[in-house]
Amino acid sequence: MGGRREVHCIVAGSPVFHSLTPVLSILVDFHLNQNGHRSIIGTSRYETKDLSELLGQIVLGGNLGTKKPTNRILDLAQSATQDITSFPEGWGVNALDLDEYPEVESPYGDSPLVWVSLTTPLKHGLSSRSGVISSDRSLEIASTNQVRWDGHHLVTGSTDGLGVVLVARSFGLFSHSTPPLLILRGGGAAARSVAEAWAKAGGGIYCVTGRRPLDERGPWASALLSSLDGSNLSSKLYIDFDSGLDGNHDHPSPIQVDIQLSPSYSNLGSIYPVQGSTGTLHLDGRWMLAAQHLIAWAIFIEPTRRKHLPSLPLLLYRLNDVEHNKIVEIIKTLKKESINFDWLVDTTEKFVKDKAIYNAIVEGVGIIDGRSKDKTPDSIPSILTDALAVSFDNSVGHDYLEDSESRFDYYHHKEERIPFDLEFFNKITKGGLPPKTLNIALAGTGVGKSLFMCHQAANCLSQGKNVLYISLEMAEERIAERIDANMMNISIPDLHDLPKKMFDDKITRLQKKAKGKLIIKEYPTASAHSGHFRGLLKELAVKKSFKPDIIFIDYLNICASSRFKAGSSMNSYTIIKSIAEELRGLAVETNVPIMSATQTTRSGFSNTDVGLEDTSESFGLPATADLMFALISTEELEELNQICVKQLKNRYNDPTMNKRFIIGIDRNKMKLFDVELKAQDELVDHGQSEVPVADNGQGFGKGEEKDLYDKFSKLKV
Repeated sequence: MGGRREVHCIVAGSPVFHSLTPVLSILVDFHLNQNGHRSIIGTSRYETKDLSELLGQIVLGGNLGTKKPTNRILDLAQSATQDITSFPEGWGVNALDLDEYPEVESPYGDSPLVWVSLTTPLKHGLSSRSGVISSDRSLEIASTNQVRWDGHHLVTGSTDGLGVVLVARSFGLFSHSTPPLLILRGGGAAARSVAEAWAKAGGGIYCVTGRRPLDERGPWASALLSSLDGSNLSSKLYIDFDSGLDGNHDHPSPIQVDIQLSPSYSNLGSIYPVQGSTGTLHLDGRWMLAAQHLIAWAIFIEPTRRKHLPSLPLLLYRLNDVEHNKIVEIIKTLKKESINFDWLVDTTEKFVKDKAIYNAIVEGVGIIDGRSKDKTPDSIPSILTDALAVSFDNSVGHDYLEDSESRFDYYHHKEERIPFDLEFFNKITKGGLPPKTLNIALAGTGVGKSLFMCHQAANCLSQGKNVLYISLEMAEERIAERIDANMMNISIPDLHDLPKKMFDDKITRLQKKAKGKLIIKEYPTASAHSGHFRGLLKELAVKKSFKPDIIFIDYLNICASSRFKAGSSMNSYTIIKSIAEELRGLAVETNVPIMSATQTTRSGFSNTDVGLEDTSESFGLPATADLMFALISTEELEELNQICVKQLKNRYNDPTMNKRFIIGIDRNKMKLFDVELKAQDELVDHGQSEVPVADNGQGFGKGEEKDLYDKFSKLKV
């Protein structure tokens, strides 16, 4: 064939919009045929969940959407193949034993090939009864991600597992006398492929409990370990197949590992290895994708030219160039007023820093291997330090004397705040919440933490603000339900009985009224930390051009900390304080206020005078917060549809002024409101026990008013 067989490259599954397979195919094709005829004559992404339909279309020559690569993609791919000679070529398919896959072609050498790369949910759909020929054990383990049609036969195979083995070999995990250990979470098609290939390569496997356990009866059974005892003698790789494609794939390994390989990737991901604080190398999902892609070429597409395939790092480097050039093209088309410069600078800085780190690692490998004439291994720490120091931050601090002008401007600049729709909250905050602050509501279970935040989220949306609401307790739909009730001024029970036409009419009116956007994002309890929230903000900036004016996190105690692994034995004081510090750091970084909540202690739940000492789990939380207040409810207050607010800490104003006040609450409509009664002014903040109750707006008779006064005089609110 000599590289002249025509190949149609297709990636099929659902979803496939994000797939890089067509681009990778063009890059490999260019590498093999820079001076000759190109094999790839068409690439496409075919969206389907029906494997039978796909196979029928392939065999019958149906419309799979195959199209010639556009000149733009060809130009980007071609430019990425030029002038690259400095990267090691040793990490390629030659690192694998592929003797069982002979370097021979289909006997139908002149027939065009249709090569289909299968992704979710098609990987497990083929069996021995499907009428296909398997090149390996993919049908036995129900894991197929490659299909080739040569005009006569459908040949299938699985390359996911070999891809992971190739990545492991590239980083030397199979070069030691002790077999490497794979720590595997998940039991789906890709996990089964990896387990089979890893066991075949001679490695051990330890399974971590996930949504889908790995079947212990598979061809990997002899490699399974019942415990991690003694595993410290092996190099280790961890991969979690139970994580989603939303970027939240950093489920921690139960032990220290050499490499953590993500099976997924996001648009903001990086090809460059990132070394964590514990020494673990974190690899983006592109490593697995590119590795299995090379193996597909070596086995299915160009087996006679496998020795000429690009190395794994070279292919990734070229892919990175294509993605970089695409970003440059997009930037050139943007209008000046629509550019998010903060995102642009942050993304560019990350790209440059990642590239510097990768170059440092490659240089370090060359030094260790003796390829450097003038540098010794002692120079590696300095090389890595220089790479890690790459930054776009030109500020070296505030010069007290020289920067006096900026200080004067700061003193006379009116700080923008996000106001409340509650009079006394505006009083105690001098007009609302300023940016770069952490604000905490303290309350017992069921008192109204989430209600308070849902009300304020609705209030901010009505002001035309962009609102991000992160929930770690309730589903996105439940939060949206509460905000619907608030903004539509309708009780939740009535909301469920609302006719579709009336509901649509209310939504239409809200769309005209609310100029901002509200994004509600749900995370499993204790699964997300500030790093995940930071990634979410970047995703929203790119995909929805959304930058929040305020962030609500419901709620702080059930967040995770980026500083500690899940299940850490660290005491609760340290963990909660760390979470608070990370969230306040996020507020400063994003220049927005963050509103969150925390639980009272068990004693504080029944206490009518909640104080800082009643903060659940950590007194370090109020030390970090800018504003902290308690929401206090009693049976008497509930009867009046009221709730008491007590200031606990306030960096915006004198906390002794309006230390306690009453607001109204409508739990059915998820609303808070001001109460307009003279008794509000009679609340005393300096040690008196008499606490008058605000009128509910309907007026009390003198006898009724005195009775209520007497009841509340006994309370220390």
